[in-house]
Amino acid sequence: MAVNEFTTVADEFALAQFADSSGAEVGASGTNRAGIDNAARIALANLATTAGTPAAFWPGKQTCRAGPSQPGNCDGLERLNALANALAVCTASGSAASDGCRELFQLTGRRSTTLAAIHSIVPNPARSVTKLFALSRRNRGYEPAIAAAPSAWFLALKYVGNGKEFDGPGLVAIDAAGNAWSNNNYAFKSDHSVPTCGGKQLLELTPTGSDAPGAPFSGGGVDGAGWGMVVDPAANLWVGNFGFSGKGCKNKPAANSVSEYDPSGRPVSPNRTGFTQGDISRPQATTFDQASNLWIANYGGTSVTQYPGADPSRARSIGHVGLKSPFAIAIDARGDAWITSSGNDSVVALRPDGRPLRGSPFTSGGIKRPLGDALDSRGNLWISNSTGNSVTALDAEGTPLSPNGFTGGGVRHPWGIAVDGNDNVWVADFSGVRPRLSELCGVRHKGCAAGARTGDPLSPRQGFASGLLQRQTGVTIDASGNAWVCNNWLPVPIQTNPGGDGLVVFVGIAGPVKTPMLGLPKLP
Repeated sequence: MAVNEFTTVADEFALAQFADSSGAEVGASGTNRAGIDNAARIALANLATTAGTPAAFWPGKQTCRAGPSQPGNCDGLERLNALANALAVCTASGSAASDGCRELFQLTGRRSTTLAAIHSIVPNPARSVTKLFALSRRNRGYEPAIAAAPSAWFLALKYVGNGKEFDGPGLVAIDAAGNAWSNNNYAFKSDHSVPTCGGKQLLELTPTGSDAPGAPFSGGGVDGAGWGMVVDPAANLWVGNFGFSGKGCKNKPAANSVSEYDPSGRPVSPNRTGFTQGDISRPQATTFDQASNLWIANYGGTSVTQYPGADPSRARSIGHVGLKSPFAIAIDARGDAWITSSGNDSVVALRPDGRPLRGSPFTSGGIKRPLGDALDSRGNLWISNSTGNSVTALDAEGTPLSPNGFTGGGVRHPWGIAVDGNDNVWVADFSGVRPRLSELCGVRHKGCAAGARTGDPLSPRQGFASGLLQRQTGVTIDASGNAWVCNNWLPVPIQTNPGGDGLVVFVGIAGPVKTPMLGLPKLP
């Protein structure tokens, strides 16, 4: 493979979570072969060719020079080129002692090589942004390059599959191979002024953003799915059919079922109705515990449904436990279910048999209209407060880690939330106003800035803002350290079809997580 400034930057982004501090030594544990292999696939298929040129994934150079209407993925190419130019200021000087090299090393906190310099940028994207941009302008060998300093040096890619399938993806579930499974609120229509009904497809993308063989899939009763998307312990896929449809839809979904597919995408549940056992009502989260029990949050009511052993014939409805419009479900190390109750500003915690934990429901710590929730490796629950512009954290006993929750880092109208392999917390933004992804320091402080404490923002004040993003719901971390975000709604929704246009992947930005995730997040 040709080695130049562009390939150096591209490879360091893709393989950032597998490199040592020098950026030169790359490797993974024997249990994360898929993670490092998929990172390498992204580097070669989406970022740079072996000849040292931009991959075919990127729009053409002339297209990216077209101005404000240029394709969204031009931004990523322009960021790589800008950072390659910053390295070239040093390499073109011919001496590590040159002014250009000294400035590069000073800005990145490295004193040795350009490889180490670029490697330090990926896990610290908000560091020295303006000065690094100014340095990049002193060499114009790689074009097109961004014309203004970004909010941070992240690299985001937009995946749209075949270009005619994404319309309001709600959540992403990553399987053991690193493929991304998603659902659609709505049936795809390119003209958003035309009324659309519920989405009737299960989507699967490879790690590089192409449709997996045979995808998208249909059948199984999937119809207007929402937050429910999960890979079960047997590698089957489950989808909650919330019943989304656009204004003017004449065939509204029943909103009372879940759908199941085998790993090849073949439907297991009834084609017309899905599984309806257990008094399902506008289901959101579908989550598995370690005993292969499926938990379903009935947002349309005051209960959760449980399928013991993933068997609909054994369905049981669990109510009268303090729930009102339950939304998300996280399973702790004991198999207990922690359920956000958005209708009464609380979190309900249930034992596997459905009995509430002592102290449940929990209401302190600034919980306000909670939606997403996620556990860290120490059993702390992180909750997105959709009307509070904040995130609450509860310990394993339900005691808040902060009296009023955590703010900053661009957190605004938070919806989806995920914890990575370093225990840092990632928060999706549903506000639609300069959409962004936010990162907060977790409980272990690994990968946090020096002096950062739990809950401190790691993303800048405006978050990791990107023109690729729309109103986001789900955020999911994979085994390569990529953060997958669902563009669920348009920034300015058109009610006949408000659905967003695809998935955005922030490359190499997070601590890798073992997938599919079951219980607490684990390193692969």
